Amino acid sequence: MAAIDRLKGSVPPLATPFRNGEVDYEAYARIIEFHIKSGTHGILVNGIAPGLIDTGFDPLSEEAKRAHAASLPLGRLGLPDDLVGAFVFLAADEGRYFCGQTLHPNGGEIMP
Repeated sequence: MAAIDRLKGSVPPLATPFRNGEVDYEAYARIIEFHIKSGTHGILVNGIAPGLIDTGFDPLSEEAKRAHAASLPLGRLGLPDDLVGAFVFLAADEGRYFCGQTLHPNGGEIMP
């Protein structure tokens, strides 16, 4: 999973996979993809970059969550179950032709 701020242009592509003490998974996936030559070894490197997911463990206030949800085209925060399909798709045979891609389950916050 990658930070959504990369999609908004605040982090250069192929930057170090570590930023502000966090792992930048999208940069990490691109580095891995580069080293395996885009699937020539049968390894597919893809990522999932979700928007705000209401896990119950985040530090945001309920008011901040409501405000963010209201700003989204779908009008709600994501739930962990909303991500399952993306992971299953990439792991299943249906994702066999995907390499170097990032899926964005984010309620419409970012539409690349």
